[in-house]
Amino acid sequence: MTANEGDPNAAPSVPKGRVLLVDDDPSLLAALERQLRKRFDITTAAGGKQALEFIAKGDDFAVIVSDLQMPGLSGLRFLAQAREKLPDMVPVILSGKASLDLALDALNEGRIFRFLTKPCDSNVLSAAIDAAIERHAANLAERSLLDSMGGGAVEALRTVKEQAQKAERTFTELANRSIKAIASEAAPSAEAFLNDSAQITTDPESGLPDWSSAQRAISAMLKADYNVHLAMFHISRFEFTCSRYGAAIGTQILLICSQHAASDISPNLPVFRWKGPVLLALIVSNESPATIRNAVHSFASINRHQYFQTPTRTVYLPVHMSAEVITLRGFDPVEVFSQIEQFGKQNEDSARLSQPWRSTIL
Repeated sequence: MTANEGDPNAAPSVPKGRVLLVDDDPSLLAALERQLRKRFDITTAAGGKQALEFIAKGDDFAVIVSDLQMPGLSGLRFLAQAREKLPDMVPVILSGKASLDLALDALNEGRIFRFLTKPCDSNVLSAAIDAAIERHAANLAERSLLDSMGGGAVEALRTVKEQAQKAERTFTELANRSIKAIASEAAPSAEAFLNDSAQITTDPESGLPDWSSAQRAISAMLKADYNVHLAMFHISRFEFTCSRYGAAIGTQILLICSQHAASDISPNLPVFRWKGPVLLALIVSNESPATIRNAVHSFASINRHQYFQTPTRTVYLPVHMSAEVITLRGFDPVEVFSQIEQFGKQNEDSARLSQPWRSTIL
């Protein structure tokens, strides 16, 4: 059913994109529809099967907000099928019982833009949908840009992109071999470090587990009898990029870096956003600190580039990170948190002294 059908109080369709809400709880769907229909063009579906029927009939959606655990068809499986029909669609997960493992699976396997937990503040949910709509607009803009270029130019651009991606994949595979070789096969799950009842608290801008979740995980890990290493990443020129191109571009960069780190550095635990441009990943391994440090630095040294769409132009930006590693065993939590703050401050000072990034404007 659609929010606008037969409802004179519902807002008219907005040109920036339709939003599909998918959940097997009809009362929750009704409540979300009431909260969001004044700002967005809302459609609701009582599960993945009904949502796929809407899509099969030709309904187009910019954003899909889906529950993760639904009977019959899970949220991840549904979103994977929906993406086949709507490749530019931007998915958001809104889950009631979010373990850290499920959050990581959703971010990696489902290519999720945001992971939110129930109950979710309406302002946080609206902000996530706004950001997702911006991402959808950027996806369409890049596709339109390619379509508007001459055939030869399009092929040349695609060839350059494919060559760059191939080179990056080759280097990434080489750099990640050391990470995968040192990752402990018996690494404990996230639930070993956080209470089963603990809810993930997320950063409102990126949807990543926030500094509070990181503090709980680190504190719990320090009590466990494992060799745990904390990888700290600082995204270079983050503040400069946000001020020049907009906060939405900064959020996209955070997610790109976190997804790379989650899949290649921290396969058993999520990547956390500490503050600003600082991301944290936890590694459980019996390898030496020097081996871990070399592997993390190799990963961070990979040069990544990405297209981003601003309100007025498309830009092709480099995404660079610096990194450091702390071996947690024997440390006091307060000491670790202090080192994280110091790492962020040192890299922030270095960024102020460096030259601005060069970007390609299309």
